[in-house]
Amino acid sequence: MREEASRTRRDAVGQYLRDEILAGALPPGTPIKDAELARDLNLSITPVREAITQLISEGLIEALPNKRRRVTVVSDRNAVELVEVLGIVVAAVMERAATRLDAGQVEVMSEAVQRQRRLLAAGDIPGSRKAALDLLDVLVSAADHAELRSLSELVVYRALARLHLHPYPDLFETWTEGWEETIRYLGAGDADAAVQRVNKMFWIIAARLRDES
Repeated sequence: MREEASRTRRDAVGQYLRDEILAGALPPGTPIKDAELARDLNLSITPVREAITQLISEGLIEALPNKRRRVTVVSDRNAVELVEVLGIVVAAVMERAATRLDAGQVEVMSEAVQRQRRLLAAGDIPGSRKAALDLLDVLVSAADHAELRSLSELVVYRALARLHLHPYPDLFETWTEGWEETIRYLGAGDADAAVQRVNKMFWIIAARLRDES
């Protein structure tokens, strides 16, 4: 029971930090000090340190020399590399899933994109990221490929989190527009066009990031 309670506290601290970082309350470069967090949250230091370790693995916090921690700073080059890797993985999933999606799954994807658009407009970055993950989870399920699922879990979750920390203003507008058009192709039964549109979306985002830099 004690171990379960500690895990619950760790998860609660992790979610708190995750939401604060993605919402911009803890902007990139903000120092993360475990003792201060433990004091402010009225917790022992162990679950706080465990939560910080978890967010380091997610890419939202980075470890620096001398045991310092800070909210991850994503450079232009980092952002381009993240988009390139994310594009490779999502395109591979889409190529396998496009012909396997049924009408109900396509509708779930459409609802997820519209929910993400609303949440972005409301400034709810954590919620918009969850909507993006919901959409991609439909694709991964339809692809029905164990190795692609493992790769997606490793890459997609981390890449989307880190991209939220990059100050590229049009990234998510490009993302939502790309998925809206992709879903229209899927609804029309044009799997090839859907795959091509996903590839184009990531190409546009990477190109614009390079131009920004």
